[in-house]
Amino acid sequence: MNSQSQLTYPIPPDFLMQQILGPKATSEGYLYGGYVVSAGIRRILRLVGRRFQDFKYVLDFGCGCARVLRWFHDLRPSSIFYGTDISQEAINWCKENISFVKFTKTILCHRSPSQMRVSILFMACLSSPIWMKSINMLGSKSSSA
Repeated sequence: MNSQSQLTYPIPPDFLMQQILGPKATSEGYLYGGYVVSAGIRRILRLVGRRFQDFKYVLDFGCGCARVLRWFHDLRPSSIFYGTDISQEAINWCKENISFVKFTKTILCHRSPSQMRVSILFMACLSSPIWMKSINMLGSKSSSA
């Protein structure tokens, strides 16, 4: 893991960090949380006898403003990274600031992961305020149908 990642890419604006971390978000919390999650993903892979480099296509589903993805900078070019999120503002910021990932906006999940060209998929932030609001809206639409 490369600590240069926190210096290589800028910190997102407060309103984007707040989308994933809530109203008391700080740049320190953003960086530390992303680092801890990325280290945990690497550790889990090691526990099952795998390395990130074993996977060519990596998708962060619900990437927000790349809090976790920024910490995988050192794995290029062995892996190709994708990030998707429902926040167009987060995706726009990511496209402008995180150059090694291909970003796209999603509306929840219009294709199942088995239909995508993905070797490994992770979802670290689906409990964030913006995702929870979308999931709650989706639930209320289906219960009224």
